Amino acid sequence: MNKISRFIKKVSLVVIGFSVMCIIFLVILQVFGRFLGFTIVFGYELARFFFVWMIFIGASLGVADREHFVFEFILNKVPAKVATVLKYFVCIIILLVSIILLYYGIKYSIIGWGRYTAALEWRLTWAILSIPVGSFFMVIHSIINIIKLKNEEFNLQKQRLI
Repeated sequence: MNKISRFIKKVSLVVIGFSVMCIIFLVILQVFGRFLGFTIVFGYELARFFFVWMIFIGASLGVADREHFVFEFILNKVPAKVATVLKYFVCIIILLVSIILLYYGIKYSIIGWGRYTAALEWRLTWAILSIPVGSFFMVIHSIINIIKLKNEEFNLQKQRLI
């Protein structure tokens, strides 16, 4: 499980890093182009593609590292068993939302195959694919997080017996 998670994290970091570099390059090119009297028609569109990919892949990293929205102060105030139930609840909600995003992302990607972008004239699917890919990564990370929670709970119970 950890190998799968680490591999997905490495791929995600490469995609995010590449996206950030491309966005910065395109924006700088656009700014200097305006001063020099030329515009890059596709620059904004391509930067938006990279931005969308960066967002969905970045969201999967947030799920992997359990950096999603959680009320830590509530978990610290309730008994340990209630906190464990709440942690499972959050992981299951994230898993369900990720599955829904994956399903509709695939549907939307199929619809986007027949549509083209204005400047690049690329199929819209290439941008939309970020939704199911990022959601798929979130599903995998959510399942791994649930397994990790179960293992942590098992280890705590084992330590109490010793």
